[in-house]
Amino acid sequence: MPESRESATGETAMADAQDIRVARAAQEAQQQSDRALLEQVYGAHQPGAVQTFSTSWHFTPRDHARAVRIATVHPALTPFLQGRWGVLGADQVWQPSTAATLGQTVHVHIFNYTTNRLIAARIENDQVVSVDERGIHEYPESPQEIAAAISVARLHPGLRDAVRDLDGHAILRVSPDPQHPSEMRRCMWVMFTDRNDPLRELPTQYFALVDVGTMQVVASGPTPPPSQGDDGHDEGRA
Repeated sequence: MPESRESATGETAMADAQDIRVARAAQEAQQQSDRALLEQVYGAHQPGAVQTFSTSWHFTPRDHARAVRIATVHPALTPFLQGRWGVLGADQVWQPSTAATLGQTVHVHIFNYTTNRLIAARIENDQVVSVDERGIHEYPESPQEIAAAISVARLHPGLRDAVRDLDGHAILRVSPDPQHPSEMRRCMWVMFTDRNDPLRELPTQYFALVDVGTMQVVASGPTPPPSQGDDGHDEGRA
């Protein structure tokens, strides 16, 4: 019995070692693939370009939270954080630094719904190095905006009963038209579709245009055939 137990233990150790070797080989292959892609993107074949790239920094949820915290407590951001505002996202930016490494840079985008302004803070190695204002449309819809817009649309009296059993989807829509009721404001184009097949592209049954600044439905109604509306959308009265 002892010999059998020792034999089993030895086999387990050998299997573990093999798993480790396989994992390391897979990691090295992935790193080589990433390096090749980065060299292609940054033109490592050109004279003076960065020839190799290396980094041990991975953008985790904790990194995301730290970047947001750094941005939102910085004095340069204080004037923009008055009224109702929200963080749209924090994104790692890959770029070559002066050495053969990648700089650790994050862009944090904040939208102030009270003043209707999009602010981008650039953070390098946990330091805010610049704060810039961007166009209203220059950052995609956030999960929070999507969820809020769908909720507002579902509660709208003209849609509430009709969309109860439908799925809601939303995309950002910013109109430059001075005649538009929400000109140059972040709006969500909410679309309600059937739920019967998530793998099939389903036509929109009802729509709602929701201004996420005022949290109001600007327009809503059933979606007509493409020939009856502008790009398949009929911005009727709310």
